[in-house]
Amino acid sequence: MSRSSAASRIRKLLELARDQEGTPEGETAARIARRLMRQTAHARAKEWSQRSDITVGRRTLDLGARWPWRRRLASAVAKHCACVAAWPSRGTTVVLFGAVGTLDIADYLLRVLLREIDDARATWLTEQPDHDALEPFSPDLARRTTGFCNSAVGAVETRLRELRRQERDEDPNGHALVHDEAASVRRWMDDEGIELRKARPNPFAFSKEGWSAGHGIALHEAVSGQDADATRRLRKARRR
Repeated sequence: MSRSSAASRIRKLLELARDQEGTPEGETAARIARRLMRQTAHARAKEWSQRSDITVGRRTLDLGARWPWRRRLASAVAKHCACVAAWPSRGTTVVLFGAVGTLDIADYLLRVLLREIDDARATWLTEQPDHDALEPFSPDLARRTTGFCNSAVGAVETRLRELRRQERDEDPNGHALVHDEAASVRRWMDDEGIELRKARPNPFAFSKEGWSAGHGIALHEAVSGQDADATRRLRKARRR
């Protein structure tokens, strides 16, 4: 199967898994998609390890808002998929760098998780006695909502790290190849003059409800990758 046809099949399987969630057909589609993800990720990473002329794709995704928890989630998904996440200083977008097939998976996974956390937040808000859909949030409710979302993302990050550990234990060689692919993306960015700078982390109050909501989200397993810094932003590219 060619790389493009494999990526197309993975997308179709993930869409089927999403549409048939909770059914035997959906579970089978998700299982086949996960197997294809691992196979294509390992094959691509092995190919990259033997080449010097690496070309990395770039994709811009709209997060819908500038809330820090959305950027934190984008960074968690990127590291899980052997990509690098960065963002312009303005706007609501995130820029992902990585192999084309990996970008497809990261794109899908990020959209699913954003929707799931947004839905969990909306449900949680309906249970808050001081919430009025027709009135602006009070400072206290806004703070608690931020804590809920950040805690949900923290739970997702924990689960993604556990998935990477499981894959490392089950397939150490494949995990090492994918890990090297993430490093190849960073080397390519260095060669292209694309630099990242750090921003101050965003403090938040821990929310037990948000943590539980994050653990309740159905994760669609993707390829593993190297940890990245969720506070990085994108600097203007310069040529060397």
